Amino acid sequence: MVQETSHQYQAAVAESPLNNEGGDASIVHLKGVLPGMGVDINLGLDPDGFIEKYTKKYGDVFSAKFNGKHTYFLTNAHDIAELFKFSKILTGEPVNTHFAAKAFNFSAQDYQKADPFLIQKAVQKKMSGASLGVLSQKFQIFFEEELTRTVDEKWQEGNLAQFVSRQIFMTGTRSLFGEGIASPERYKAYLKVNKSLPFIAAGLPRFMLPGLNHAQKVMEADLCSGAVGESEAVQSIREVLEKSSLDMSSGAMADKIISGAFWASQANTIVVAFWVLYFILRDKKLRKLIQLEVDAAFSKSTEKTPLGSALINDDLLGEMHTLGHALSETLRLVSATLLTREATEDLSLNLESGALDVKKGERVLFHLRALHLDSDIYSNPNEFVYDRFANARTKKFMKDGRALKNPFLPFGGGTSICPGRFFALNEFKLMVALMLHYMDIELLDTKMPEMDFSGVGFGSLPPQSDLRF
Repeated sequence: MVQETSHQYQAAVAESPLNNEGGDASIVHLKGVLPGMGVDINLGLDPDGFIEKYTKKYGDVFSAKFNGKHTYFLTNAHDIAELFKFSKILTGEPVNTHFAAKAFNFSAQDYQKADPFLIQKAVQKKMSGASLGVLSQKFQIFFEEELTRTVDEKWQEGNLAQFVSRQIFMTGTRSLFGEGIASPERYKAYLKVNKSLPFIAAGLPRFMLPGLNHAQKVMEADLCSGAVGESEAVQSIREVLEKSSLDMSSGAMADKIISGAFWASQANTIVVAFWVLYFILRDKKLRKLIQLEVDAAFSKSTEKTPLGSALINDDLLGEMHTLGHALSETLRLVSATLLTREATEDLSLNLESGALDVKKGERVLFHLRALHLDSDIYSNPNEFVYDRFANARTKKFMKDGRALKNPFLPFGGGTSICPGRFFALNEFKLMVALMLHYMDIELLDTKMPEMDFSGVGFGSLPPQSDLRF
């Protein structure tokens, strides 16, 4: 079972029936305790409880100041389709650009010159199709090499999250960014940056986060150097930046921008990799079913890696149906994206509860974890049910007696959907397959760790503590 989040948080919120900070006056507006502060702390302490409490009290729509912007909180799953319908007007680009510039210490204006949407489109093209196959093969080869360096034939004990984190970091970095980029020093720097980003997002000044600036310099160093073996996806980012006339020298703006992509390629992948492995290892029946799929894939393979083992291509990965279902269920339980869009012009949304007038510069937000844990859509939503998504292509997920157009959005959606999602899915499957094939692995502690909500909105929720294995 996935633990219920506590609904007993004490951060106070004032409520006013009429919105005196702009926006639709018919919508209840929540105010933070301190003038102008907004509800950032309230949402950060308990996002699930925050959404549930005010949905029950005020219905499908309420508003508040969040991240410095007047924001409408939508809570009816049927309304997500309306957000995507207006994707050219309601866009995630201003939100994402503002965060990335603040987090990775570069100029938002310079980034806009490079056209973030063009970067995303280029990356998505180079992380699908034939390019995806090449990336996945590199990941398997490098993951096997990492395993041979870190695991031997003797029984060893370790921390599961720590082990998975390092394996995914070293292998994913080498696959995407080429030779010489993955190193213990950069990994240590990445961990520091990743730990600091929620505080940056919350508005904490950099000088209050000692070591962050140095860690970012280590993490971003030479990312624009064009290392041997660099993937087509990273090459495509460099090409877009070069055409925008940004400084491509080491330590310059381009390195900082690419460091954002570097962080994004690791952060959620590492977290989800831990959880999917945990859910599989703790369930003997599920593990046995997936082991059969892994064994079948290795026996069917007709290609070899440099180490002489069977190469698992995309077709063989696609035949691991139970593993795919377990992965989808893991993503449903641990993804916590705040789907946030900013209006580039005035518009009116036709929501389930009626029309909502949104002015230019205002934002609309949907907490996707509330969608994935909605008991009207998913029975026993806090339980891990490994075959919940079996026959998902034909199964209809219902709410209020009607099928949902968007019942499952672990990678976001619309124009801001994660461009590396296909590679991430292959990374998860290959990691599980290779570890079950090469390792005799057991959990020494099967009690599920609490989830860490400090980074809500960043994608997926990491464990608060590690597990011995």
